[in-house]
Amino acid sequence: MAPDKNKNSSDFKVIIRGVRGSYPICGKEFLKYGGNTTCYEIIAGECRIIIDAGTGIIGLGNELVAEYYKSGKTAEARKPIEGIIIFSHLHVDHIQGLPFFIPLFLASSTFYLYGQDLSNISFEEAMQVVMVPPFYPMTLVDMVSLKLFRSISPVETIYWNDEKGVPTIINNAREFERKKIIEKDYPVRITCMKSYAHPYEGCLIFRIEYNKKSVVVATDTEGYVFGDTLLIKFSEGADLLLHDACYPRDVYVSTGLCKQGYGHSTLEMAVDVAKRADVKRLGLIHHDPANTDIVVAGLEEEAKTHFKNTFAAYEGQEIVIA
Repeated sequence: MAPDKNKNSSDFKVIIRGVRGSYPICGKEFLKYGGNTTCYEIIAGECRIIIDAGTGIIGLGNELVAEYYKSGKTAEARKPIEGIIIFSHLHVDHIQGLPFFIPLFLASSTFYLYGQDLSNISFEEAMQVVMVPPFYPMTLVDMVSLKLFRSISPVETIYWNDEKGVPTIINNAREFERKKIIEKDYPVRITCMKSYAHPYEGCLIFRIEYNKKSVVVATDTEGYVFGDTLLIKFSEGADLLLHDACYPRDVYVSTGLCKQGYGHSTLEMAVDVAKRADVKRLGLIHHDPANTDIVVAGLEEEAKTHFKNTFAAYEGQEIVIA
């Protein structure tokens, strides 16, 4: 699953592929932070992890295919495209790029896809109906890559070992199995918690750990009075927290179109989690499509007055965890 044969095996970085919420947006007033919807690529040594498949995944896919064809003159000589794709939830802005993710059309590609089962449909069944005629001219079955689906829950951990080249999932309660997972042998670890603060059936928040460093991606979550205690605990000591900060405060509490209960946060909610969890850096994500570059930059500056190591994430940004 090596992202690039020239990469150092100790590399740990996040690449922002799409950082908008709701729907993609374009225009000169959105150039700085970008207009593609949610997608975060995480490189942890030889492991590529993709969180969500908004329109930001399309450009990533194009890059991966270009690298694939450059890696050899024949199909046999080329380096296969492989990766883990995990979904926070299946709202449209988090899956709308998947039908246009070109690596899924290559037979040599392998992807492990994880998400939560819902009350009326399993994760795999839900993924199968994402692309169906007449809304799209083909189905996931027609995309000839190897796609391995599995539901994931907060009681499970995904481990990655470079030599095995496949994920290993352990139930956290099965201590006798957990003892077999030694940190030096399984340096990549993915855990999740479920946030119920998003409409319908909530969403998953992920923590990726590698070589004693950690990144938390908390999209589509809304803060609580006195703070989100579970998220604060889950994010404790993280090197980077990417936290939803969709709405400016005045929009969130507007009497005209109040956003409370929409399942998204303000910068104050994000800062509260960052401070109380004692994270090293805070990245504001899931920018509302109504927020121009000027608005997002203003939110970033205000957030810095409360938590100095804050930035507003932008498309194409590479964040090295070191």
